[in-house]
Amino acid sequence: MTMTDRETAILEAACRVIAREGADGLRMGAVAREAGVSSALIHYYFATRSELLQHAFEHADREADKAATEAIEGIPVALDRLVRLLVVYAAADRVFREDWILSVEMWRSAIFDDRLRQSVMESNRAWVGQVAGLIEHAAEDGSIPPVDDPELVALRLTALVDGLGLQILSGLIDNDRAADVIRSAIEQELSVNLAKETPV
Repeated sequence: MTMTDRETAILEAACRVIAREGADGLRMGAVAREAGVSSALIHYYFATRSELLQHAFEHADREADKAATEAIEGIPVALDRLVRLLVVYAAADRVFREDWILSVEMWRSAIFDDRLRQSVMESNRAWVGQVAGLIEHAAEDGSIPPVDDPELVALRLTALVDGLGLQILSGLIDNDRAADVIRSAIEQELSVNLAKETPV
């Protein structure tokens, strides 16, 4: 494997460990065993546990973003892309579930670690910006009425999706119910009626 391949394999192993055991279970030795490499190699790429957690979160975030982008690719109407983007995060897909767990663990850890907080802030900024951009496009293509403050609406919708993700992980709500709540929120926020055939 190339150096990049090894680093990626370590990050994927770290994500699996965190998804199973939480950030508290993240140990260099556990990741080494999961990845089938030596602990020395883990330390070569990531000097500290905090650094490994940060990079694992960023890796999971990139993977989820890639999957979400693929999920909305080719959908012509901006409103339909928006619905698909938000609802796909409530799916039972492994990539999104793993990203939810990593996000929750990062948010919790970032309360006490400024370096982690920066990664969380950048990720959240990109997430809200992506949704705000789709809202703007939907207003431009006429699939929703004009919106005075797309970023504020995006902030409310992403906060809802983030909260539902935590409830899904905790077993308080199932994926289908979460998707229904998201669709209802989109209808209220954007003054639209979503057709049953809207891609989800």
